[in-house]
Amino acid sequence: MFTIVVSEKGGAERRETFDVVEVTFGRVQGNELVLPRGNVSKRHARLVFRDSRFIVTDLNSTNGTYVNRRRIAQPTIVREGDRIYVGDYVLRLEAGEPSGERASVDATSENLRLERSTRESFPEAAAELLAAEKPAVDAVELVAPSPPPEPELYSSLPITPAGHDEALSWRAQLMARVEARLTTGALDNTIDASVRASVEELVREEARSLSVESTSKPPLEVVTKEALDELLGHGVLGELLADRSVCEVYVPRFDRVLVMRDHATEPSSTSFASEGSLRRIIARLASAAGIPRATTGVVEFRLPEGGWLLAVLGETPRSPASLMLRREAAPATSMEELVRRGTVSRAMASFLTQAVAARANILVTGPRDAGTEQVVSALLDGITEAPLLLVEDGERLIKPWGGTPVFSLDGARAETRGVVSTAARTRAARLVVDANRALPATAVLDALLEGADGAVVRVLAGSAPRALLRLAADLASLQRAIPLDVARELVGGLFDLVVEVHRLRDGRQRVMRISQAEGLSAGGVLVRDLFTFTVERAASADTVEGNFLATGLVPRFVESLEARGLAVDMALFSRPPSR
Repeated sequence: MFTIVVSEKGGAERRETFDVVEVTFGRVQGNELVLPRGNVSKRHARLVFRDSRFIVTDLNSTNGTYVNRRRIAQPTIVREGDRIYVGDYVLRLEAGEPSGERASVDATSENLRLERSTRESFPEAAAELLAAEKPAVDAVELVAPSPPPEPELYSSLPITPAGHDEALSWRAQLMARVEARLTTGALDNTIDASVRASVEELVREEARSLSVESTSKPPLEVVTKEALDELLGHGVLGELLADRSVCEVYVPRFDRVLVMRDHATEPSSTSFASEGSLRRIIARLASAAGIPRATTGVVEFRLPEGGWLLAVLGETPRSPASLMLRREAAPATSMEELVRRGTVSRAMASFLTQAVAARANILVTGPRDAGTEQVVSALLDGITEAPLLLVEDGERLIKPWGGTPVFSLDGARAETRGVVSTAARTRAARLVVDANRALPATAVLDALLEGADGAVVRVLAGSAPRALLRLAADLASLQRAIPLDVARELVGGLFDLVVEVHRLRDGRQRVMRISQAEGLSAGGVLVRDLFTFTVERAASADTVEGNFLATGLVPRFVESLEARGLAVDMALFSRPPSR
């Protein structure tokens, strides 16, 4: 039970008490709270009590609805004492004591619908009847539904969160009705043809019923399709996984989905209908990846479509679940494509292509969102004569292409070290290693110390010196006989080139420098740049302009290139920069 204190401009204050889950405001009969002024729309706004909170929604009124003098454009939570402005009226909430006996959700909705129908069809008779039953209250007595019993795995309670539109409310109600008519666990197992047909029929049937009962008319076809996707498939995640421009998805709770595209994060236009629906879809994705069903704790697995999903499930089935999904961007197919994108200059691309052909050991580094895997893939695109041993750590480093045998190995496996050592002794093979964990890092470092060449190694770090220090720390930690300063010196001499990749604030990817290690410096490894990207100016808030420059330093590796009979254009290293 709660009270709405109504203050009218130039009029007296009055109090209206309600024991219902939904109250509509408007200037005509048929609303629970009638506000007969010309600047109030026929059906102006709706106040709903759900999940222990009040939510007010503007119903496309002409003059708008305001909460604490701020116009609302979406459902908004209001608390006791907040002021709701509707035309010349100011409404204020006062909470009361909860009622005793509680009806079911369906009974509540049905009674409210019948009461509205009676008012609209027989307004005078309805007014007399209501006055006789409860003189002080202009509403039929309705109460909130009782909490449903605790489910075995998750709650399918149709919660409509603040900040989402009416279509989501419809979808939640529709799904709750369908689930109530299915046997327990019917949607948790494999969805066969008979279950699919049964669910599709129930969705259509319940959608028609809701359409008849509701006074509003959301797009029924869209709501039905979204409900089917969520009941039988992966809901909004299915759409996002199919969109190759999406690289990351964050779901801090079921009613909020954030999507990253092209280095920019934005909220999704839709979300999950309930906590139970999110949990069911997490379990469905985990099952497809071969992960046993889990109800609580942390679940991490690789998706069949590529990428990783980390889900955090609350301690109880009703506790909030959340997930993070990261999928690597589609690797570039060639160095030429990186040139077209502006990731590297033509001179840098020519030098890197020659270095790969001469079996240089190359370290590629950059922050997690820099797209280092695209540079690794482009470096290896031209290799056709040698097999690749690919040691990955959850992300696809190369885009497979025809003609080159690729042997993939999970870097977390215990036998990684032995397999890498064997491959390093095979003259033709090349190592491609994601060295972000200590085990694959030390495995490839051991191979390079034994004389392996032609390796391409990726390490996530903020800069080239940090990447080398990280590898040195891994080597010293697992090879306890090697002091850290010795490990730094060893790592500094293992790589011929270090390629540092970043993504600028305009979202464009750049190779910021190509360097060579020069030995130890005070507390670190000294690197000297061969090529750099120099920012000249920010053309606008969304664009960063600059030039690729050669520093004038001729790398030591040129001698190795010439010794292998590869002609090197020395103009690549001269100033001014060649583009």
